[in-house]
Amino acid sequence: MKSHHPPRSLRVLAGTEQALTLLELVVVLAIMTILTALVTLAVRGIPDVARQRARATEYEIVLRAMDAYIAKDISTDPTATLSERAEADAAQISPGDGDAEFAKYLRSTTKYAYWWQVHGGGALTVTLHQVE
Repeated sequence: MKSHHPPRSLRVLAGTEQALTLLELVVVLAIMTILTALVTLAVRGIPDVARQRARATEYEIVLRAMDAYIAKDISTDPTATLSERAEADAAQISPGDGDAEFAKYLRSTTKYAYWWQVHGGGALTVTLHQVE
């Protein structure tokens, strides 16, 4: 007759293992919950930082397009102008925008809306505003 006992190595392991107490399980779960909360709080701010950087980067791109237009078009062509866009008319800028002559230096439509003021005088200066 064959014995249905587990092999000796399994019996030795089974005899030396001790079960976790309920208190130990609660402590482990509490630690895991705290760690999960900390990770969640740390990761939650990442999209906000990325959004702020994207806004700042796009603003710099639009500003550089304006600078390129002023340097290449206005300084070399006396008939070239730069129209203002009022705050009430703030909108995204597309490469074909009629009131954004510098838009030809943009590769694609902006994600954020902009408006700007043009200041004349000895040198043309522009104040660019990004809508929140």
